Amino acid sequence: MALQALAAYAAKVYSPQLNVSIMIMNGADKQNFEVTTDNAVVLQSYQLTNLDEGLELNARGNGIVLAQLQYSYHRTTMRDDLPFYCTKEVRELHSGNRLQLDLCCNYTKLDSRSNMAVAEVDALSGFRFDGDQLDNLMDISDLQRAELDKEDTRMNLYFNPIGSTPVCLSLYSDMVYQISEQKPAQVVLFDYYDPEQQVKTTYTAKQTRSLQDACPECWPAVEANEKSAGILSVRAEASSIISGTKLHVIILFALLISIVRP
Repeated sequence: MALQALAAYAAKVYSPQLNVSIMIMNGADKQNFEVTTDNAVVLQSYQLTNLDEGLELNARGNGIVLAQLQYSYHRTTMRDDLPFYCTKEVRELHSGNRLQLDLCCNYTKLDSRSNMAVAEVDALSGFRFDGDQLDNLMDISDLQRAELDKEDTRMNLYFNPIGSTPVCLSLYSDMVYQISEQKPAQVVLFDYYDPEQQVKTTYTAKQTRSLQDACPECWPAVEANEKSAGILSVRAEASSIISGTKLHVIILFALLISIVRP
């Protein structure tokens, strides 16, 4: 309806003489456009850089020009829009040196099945999947194939068409080196023939390791009295003469000593 109104207005005020100068001001940024009969059908655009600043548009000249402000944003796809749905649970074994990822996925359309589906599961940084467990995965009826990629840090799973009944499996990975402040790893499940039909999710270990946990040899043991900042009190006695009387003043200095280890 709005476009129809603009078209009707343009037809009413049309003039063969077109010469318009347009200035766009966005904070400290400025952009100029010249619209004439020679470039009237050419789309001229400018990307705003200061999204927190106001926008001012000034035009002068003869003729009619259409200016449009367009914006877009991304949002997380809601559950009802997803073709697949996955739940996951991470179990830490052997003090966190071995992880068990329990993954269950299903097709969200009732009374229907997907095409062949593929899952790409990344291991957490510092972990590699246990290749000896691949044979156990083949006991799952809806799983066609399982293979390791990227030096055993990615598991590729090829499924038969998935229905509304969840397909569940367990993946095991072992720590090869410690990582501090570990970031989540990604799981992607998509339709083999239509990869845009997909779901993405992440998982992470419950325990987070500090730098000292990840590299204990880098942080040698510190004596108890050096672990925290200490307070050193220094007393100094000063003498001064006030009205012929010697006054002893005890001055207490509190010095905060921070023990810094390289």
